[in-house]
Amino acid sequence: DIVDNTLEIDVRSGNLHLLIVPHKLKKESIDKLTQSLARLFPNLPVYEISKDKEFQPELFKVHPGIIIFNFSGVLCELYTKFSLAYVGGGFESSIHSVLEPFLSGCRVACGPKIQRSTEYDLIKGIVPGEIQLLKNPESFYSIMKQYSSETPEFIIRQKLGRDSHLLMESIINEIETC
Repeated sequence: DIVDNTLEIDVRSGNLHLLIVPHKLKKESIDKLTQSLARLFPNLPVYEISKDKEFQPELFKVHPGIIIFNFSGVLCELYTKFSLAYVGGGFESSIHSVLEPFLSGCRVACGPKIQRSTEYDLIKGIVPGEIQLLKNPESFYSIMKQYSSETPEFIIRQKLGRDSHLLMESIINEIETC
């Protein structure tokens, strides 16, 4: 079994909230994701929040589960609400942006394919403990448990957030020289 049973227990008890914001938002992709989650977590309900589907918080309170957030353009706002973000990619292809969740206050976990990711290198060079490489997707839960007992280094992240225009300029210059 690739999924640790304690993850299901933590979600079912309401002690852990899993919000998934997929990269692909088309109906076929969401349906496929929902089916995969139902197979991985047969004892957890999977909820979708979208323009077409009304979310029922009272149902979620009684039956906590996994939430698929099916909206585009809201990741930056969502990152500020969570302490840890798993950034997609990194197992079959290179990782997506890790800088956005980092600057928004999240610690970051991602897959091992980080080549050509100046964002990963930047974070790892400044605050090594704020970003973790996963050996496999299933190891996210153990990273999450480790992070839950530590306090993120917000002062460094807040300073970077204030100077983000300089940071982005630096990243763009670095990418152009590759």
